[in-house]
Amino acid sequence: MLTEFFTLNRIDPAARSLTYADIPASYTFHLRPKHWSRRKKGYVIGRIVFIPPGTTDVYFLRMLLTKVAGPTSFEDLMTVDGRLCKDYKEACMLRGYLIDDGEPEATMVEVGQWGMPALLRSLFVMILVHSEVADPRKLFETNWRLFADDFSYQTRRTLDMQYFQAPDQYLRNEVIKHIEALLHTHCRSLDDFGLPPPADLGQNLVGNRLICEQLNYDVCMQQRTAEQIYSTLNRGQQDAYHNIMNSVDEGAGKFFFLYGHGGTGKTYLYNTIIAKLRSQQKIVLVVASSGIAATLLPDGSTGHSRFKIPINIVKKGTQLAELLQQTSLIVWDEAPMTHRFCFEALNKTLCDLMGVPFSGPTFRPFGGKTVLLGGDFRQILPVIPGGGREETLNASIIRSPLWLHCHLLCLQQNMRINHDVINERLVFDGMTFPQWVLAVGNGTVPAASLDDNNDRAWINIPTCLVLPPNGDSIAPIVDFVFHGLLDSYRSVSFLKNRAVITPTNETVSRINASVLSCIPEETKTYYSTDSLCTESTDDSELENLYPVEFLNSLVFNGMPEHELSLKLYTPIMLLRNIDPPAGMCNGTRLMVVHLGTNAIKGIILTGTYEGTVVAIPRIALNFSEHKWPFTMKRRQFPVRLCYAMTINKSQGQTLDRAGVFLPKPVFSHGQLYVAISRVRSAAGLRFLIHNDSSLPTNCTKNVVYTELYSELIFQGNSEGFFFNSRLHISSPSLPYIFSYHYLYSRTWT
Repeated sequence: MLTEFFTLNRIDPAARSLTYADIPASYTFHLRPKHWSRRKKGYVIGRIVFIPPGTTDVYFLRMLLTKVAGPTSFEDLMTVDGRLCKDYKEACMLRGYLIDDGEPEATMVEVGQWGMPALLRSLFVMILVHSEVADPRKLFETNWRLFADDFSYQTRRTLDMQYFQAPDQYLRNEVIKHIEALLHTHCRSLDDFGLPPPADLGQNLVGNRLICEQLNYDVCMQQRTAEQIYSTLNRGQQDAYHNIMNSVDEGAGKFFFLYGHGGTGKTYLYNTIIAKLRSQQKIVLVVASSGIAATLLPDGSTGHSRFKIPINIVKKGTQLAELLQQTSLIVWDEAPMTHRFCFEALNKTLCDLMGVPFSGPTFRPFGGKTVLLGGDFRQILPVIPGGGREETLNASIIRSPLWLHCHLLCLQQNMRINHDVINERLVFDGMTFPQWVLAVGNGTVPAASLDDNNDRAWINIPTCLVLPPNGDSIAPIVDFVFHGLLDSYRSVSFLKNRAVITPTNETVSRINASVLSCIPEETKTYYSTDSLCTESTDDSELENLYPVEFLNSLVFNGMPEHELSLKLYTPIMLLRNIDPPAGMCNGTRLMVVHLGTNAIKGIILTGTYEGTVVAIPRIALNFSEHKWPFTMKRRQFPVRLCYAMTINKSQGQTLDRAGVFLPKPVFSHGQLYVAISRVRSAAGLRFLIHNDSSLPTNCTKNVVYTELYSELIFQGNSEGFFFNSRLHISSPSLPYIFSYHYLYSRTWT
């Protein structure tokens, strides 16, 4: 059967797109005479005899037959990029199916052909932190000269000596110092990887490096930035600015929450406060709950990386402890996404460091530090695996005892949505587009019960925003979002401003594959190497129960796929925080400009680091689910195509054109609101809804936990306030946040 499979591929071009395992689905085998012919009816799933994992040639031959399409001979299977391998194992290695101990070195050599020294140093640190390097010191000693080219140039320029050759000892030492600084941004050290320390202990000259990094700003430039931005703040932003600044200046240590829907200028206000305090040489720690939001903040990082969440004990006397003690303000964006236990753990850590009791009359939240959380409770709440409505609400910060001490600030004026003719046009029930977006988030759009669950959650979508369905086809939404794709697929501005948004990863993969097939570039496919973590179980029989092909088929949320197909100029999204200080965070979107064997070269599309060229290596990722009795290790590029993205991943993104594809309704609080609030204008938003035949195609579910908004008021401190211009009650029977107005005379109405 195998040799006739080779013969079939030589004579039938249609068979060359199939692997040996796939061929029975389209062809049938005849014993007399032995040959394959096109299948006329029925459906068969192919199965190759199982070979236990090992080092035998048959095992690696089997691996090739499950992955290589259209081989014409055994020699063809063993040929990779025109090179005939000595055996099947080497062929598997060169094709990327096996973990190659020499891959880190090969990655450095490959990127060294086009990468600058600073990029190579960052790549070296990424490989150390996220991959398993057998001998980090050997990798350093082999490549340190690649890292030092810019130091040689800088030395010649400083000395004004064109042909001066800096001593190797000096250059090597400069490289070590810079790598040490990069490792510190990942909270790691040279000692962790057995690397030599710098010859001169420069860190003793600067004292606490973490503190020095937070004070390393141009004071005059920060002052000019603060003054310039402040002059453009609206009334609500100015009032919030003064309340926060007064708390810092007076040492009041208040706990604030800046509440506002998308586009009300929360990030703009953060930037003003940060610039002002840094111009005064005060320390501001800036974090966000998601990587994409962190890239929009000046020197932002994720809360998990900055505060070591899940929090380890921060010992007094350490550099991190000293940094926290000297911090004047902590800014945390997209706080509603984070589990309240993270904030409570941070509170206990700061109370311990500042000597403040955890409870009682002298208790001060967060140890007396001024803390500014921000976000929109209309958006997605903490994700609780397997959790329901009550579990999700209990994980929210408003259910924390800390919320009793919170001072609530509110921004209402939308600065993102354009006030053009299209947006001001009435789209539904007497509302303009901006009003309708907020009504969806508040849950005040008229809803009905249309399913067996008897939930009054089904709402009508304005007809002007709905595309007519074409059976089960995704073509209408793809055509709207990527109109003119073939003419603009290489354009950065075209790719960064549009995407299809949908609830599930399964649908995302379907749309990405469909759009990728339209791009007139050569496809390059990367395969992951999957294995069971040896520390996850002591049962050696699991390797036989769960063969490699089964591990290849597993898909976890946030995990790159086993088979990753990319083309030049395609948009991709990072799935891990691999280098947050360089803008490479979970959710960062990039455009591919080079597809190497061991590294991908990309250009960051959005955020503070827009336009930066980066290198992405393969990294090792561990995954586990309660239904599997093991932890799986997958070595793959931590990216996925990004013509489409899930609603959860779209949070924090701003687009000119977004298509919301709903083959099934949303299933979590705030998802529909997040999807429709990604755009600046109603002209850039369209829906494609595939409902059951019994339901109209212009209605869908809107899941909103309305009790959240009432608790937002009633659990707040009596000194909390809203900057509203007038009292507005949208529904007398439902308590929403806009039902109250805090007058500047400090009396409640």
